Amino acid sequence: MDDRIGRLASAPIQTYYKRKYCRLTRSTEFKDALSAIIGDVNLAKRVLSVHVERKRLEATVHWMKPGHTYNYDGKNMDLSNFAYREPYVQLPLAVEAHLNGSVFLEIAAALSGGGA
Repeated sequence: MDDRIGRLASAPIQTYYKRKYCRLTRSTEFKDALSAIIGDVNLAKRVLSVHVERKRLEATVHWMKPGHTYNYDGKNMDLSNFAYREPYVQLPLAVEAHLNGSVFLEIAAALSGGGA
């Protein structure tokens, strides 16, 4: 790990919407969005996956739109993209992680003291 992890954690939301925040968590930075998700079982239930790319300093939270309980053909899904834009640097190692939403639900449930 290097200082890029800290920059990725502070990556701001990237959106074309007028209001510049994650529409799931209302967070403006990736670390705050993750904190909100694992701190609230109801938010965690809506997370489908989180994809992180260290090389690009980018993270995407895929989540279910309000009022939906399943993702049919991607129509009920939305996403929040966070990225720390900097000049491209050729790194010898590309590290990516793709975590299923159930991971966040389990963490949120454990932190709340209840079951998922």
